[in-house]
Amino acid sequence: MIKAELLTIGDEILYGQIVDTNAQWMSVELGNAGVKVVRKTSVGDEENEILTAFAEAEKRADIILITGGLGPTSDDITKPCLAKYFNCEMKMNDEALAEVTEFFKSRGRDLTEVNRNQALLPVCCEKVTNSMGTAPGMWFARNGKVFVSMPGVPYEMKRMMTDLVIPKIKATFTTPFIYHKVIQTIGLGESFLAEKISAWEKSLPPHWKLAYLPSLGEVKLRLTGIGNSQGDLDSEATALTEKLKDRIGQFIFGYGEAPIEVVIGNTLHERNLTLSVAESCTGGYLSHMITSVPGSSSYFLGR
Repeated sequence: MIKAELLTIGDEILYGQIVDTNAQWMSVELGNAGVKVVRKTSVGDEENEILTAFAEAEKRADIILITGGLGPTSDDITKPCLAKYFNCEMKMNDEALAEVTEFFKSRGRDLTEVNRNQALLPVCCEKVTNSMGTAPGMWFARNGKVFVSMPGVPYEMKRMMTDLVIPKIKATFTTPFIYHKVIQTIGLGESFLAEKISAWEKSLPPHWKLAYLPSLGEVKLRLTGIGNSQGDLDSEATALTEKLKDRIGQFIFGYGEAPIEVVIGNTLHERNLTLSVAESCTGGYLSHMITSVPGSSSYFLGR
């Protein structure tokens, strides 16, 4: 299993002024690429804290993905911290300078000295092109470990990850398949559900794990398998789910992420059934949920 750690840099994250949506998106993309995220860390704009976070992440993970701190202002210190951590000097990167110059020229703006310094990069890194902004990404490789630094601006990071970073990770590492199957249950609390399926859970093969995801009124079971063949994992997940249905079939209402109102609507539509409801204290919310599903007029008569 190839392990990754996500490191978000910026005081604004710790102060709660900005919500870190990058880490959630990156986790999904890495999982799709067969890379398991083992930790997410946020650290402020403090050199010693950043260097310590680098060292700790390198011990735990094969891939360390860093976002934030690549802007042109004095509080953006990720780049000099990486240069210090990898013990290499900063130098103007001609290719990066040409890209940032063209970026400003295409917008009819002059390249200031501050923005010119965006092209200063540690000599020991490989530049990662930022097609959506002015701050290049950086790829460092040492002792089989990889550090990748990217902008914190979500649309810049996502384009860089999708076009360049994920393909390069897959070319650098041999990654397995990570397979998820979500079983949706209702009518049984988490602890009661765990008791009912305890024997089934204990019998899971070593490469399969179960997670309980409770929410108001329902509990999702996420079955995660790791292997070399997506087809084999799919077949195994089907067999494991069939055994689970023998124990809690009456509490399972769906699979995947479709909410219960969608599952009910699909069932009514498939069976050519209709529905009407009587509401009091719910204030019409039940009808709202049902009619929020496109096509509900074919099965919902009203209240």
